[in-house]
Amino acid sequence: MNDTVDVIVIGAGTAGVPCAVQAAQDGARVLLLERSDKLGGTLEVSGADLSGAGTRRQREHGVLHDTPQAHFEDVVRITGDTVRHDLLRQSVELAASTVDWLEDNGLKFTDRSPFIMMGHETYATARTYKPLHGGASIIEVFETLVAEAVRTGRLTVRFNAPATQLLVEDGRVVGVEYDDDGQTRVARASSVVLACGGYVGNHEMFRARHQRPLTSVGVPTSLGDAVTLTESLGVRVVGDERYLPTVGALVGGPDTSWARWADPRPVLNSSLRSPWEVHVTRAGRRFASEDHPSLTYRQEAVHALEDLTFFVVFDERVLREAPPIVREWGADGLRAAAGSHPAVFSASTLEELAERAGIDPVGLSATIAEYNQAVVEGHDARFNRRFMPVQLTEGPFYALEIHGIALDTFAGVEVDSRLRVVSGDGAPIDGLYAVGEAIGAAAMTGSVVCSGMLVTPCISLGRELGHRLGTAVAS
Repeated sequence: MNDTVDVIVIGAGTAGVPCAVQAAQDGARVLLLERSDKLGGTLEVSGADLSGAGTRRQREHGVLHDTPQAHFEDVVRITGDTVRHDLLRQSVELAASTVDWLEDNGLKFTDRSPFIMMGHETYATARTYKPLHGGASIIEVFETLVAEAVRTGRLTVRFNAPATQLLVEDGRVVGVEYDDDGQTRVARASSVVLACGGYVGNHEMFRARHQRPLTSVGVPTSLGDAVTLTESLGVRVVGDERYLPTVGALVGGPDTSWARWADPRPVLNSSLRSPWEVHVTRAGRRFASEDHPSLTYRQEAVHALEDLTFFVVFDERVLREAPPIVREWGADGLRAAAGSHPAVFSASTLEELAERAGIDPVGLSATIAEYNQAVVEGHDARFNRRFMPVQLTEGPFYALEIHGIALDTFAGVEVDSRLRVVSGDGAPIDGLYAVGEAIGAAAMTGSVVCSGMLVTPCISLGRELGHRLGTAVAS
């Protein structure tokens, strides 16, 4: 059985849903294909922070002079000017209307929104908005919008329906083949949109592209479909060089390929908690300044580790006196976890701790001795660490095994300023578009996680692309 529509959107996630809904609202007949059995994609596991300048909510909270230009300049500054100016400009110009649109459609924010997000490199102005229940709150809005569009008859949604091949005639993409319960179906359209996310569920693709193991906190259906569907068209994948891991997650055990972002996680950002601990590699050696104020510095230091793995080492005094490194546990909970969690270790001596955690004991003992001497002298000659409150001498000793993780992928298919997928020679491919994580997060954030610049551009540009495609049909 074949379908004939105006627009096919592949992926019912952060960019795909607003694209499909807007195109339908503007008069197009839209087929939305989703590999999984539900809407949302990565939103399911995302905090889904948004950012935008000039929103209604900013004005209500006394932020009266923020502008898209200021937002643009802030992102360029934070990312070291490693972003796509053309796409960033479009995104920040649309961001305020996106935030207002979501709120108008029922999205609830935390009371402190907007605020300056301290977990990332910081904006100069309060322009970050946190949905009350993270990505789940946005999914609720999307579900309502999709249901309304389906009722109009202009939107059809098919779940468990991965696209398997693009249909190309005379150099133009004219539709897709997709799987429907084991049967191959064909859908034809004047426009096909790749909104199928990144590849944090595809461990082989990730290692091939980045030469690093993947500890994913994404969703398993993020398989890099945009990359594989366009390989035969000679489409380039751009942004590989921008990848940096997020720091970090407790995983442990024999399988470190997956983690849950919602699990208790250590506070490793020195802007949120000054570190009392020492961070070491498997060789037992420090590799960075633990209290450096830059999140990007820490990401780069972890990226330099071949296995993206390090250990946070401390003693009983630190556990007793310092603010909890794992807030959900506190001191007693962490002691209990040392006997049950595969990434938490304790022992009466450093040598025994090293053996249990898989750290080189000679290296660890030498490192802790050097650090303790630096505390006495008040100077860290190795990394110029400033915050060194106590020596690590009181057993039992503890270690947390931390893995650099990936929620998003920074590489994606190359597009032009109108989100048309381009071939290897730079020419746009007729009928084929891409938006959201399919084009790579690096387009909007470079190598840096810039607050709100993952989710917001997906929604903003997805909705704008849907508007263009829908109105083109209606006209």
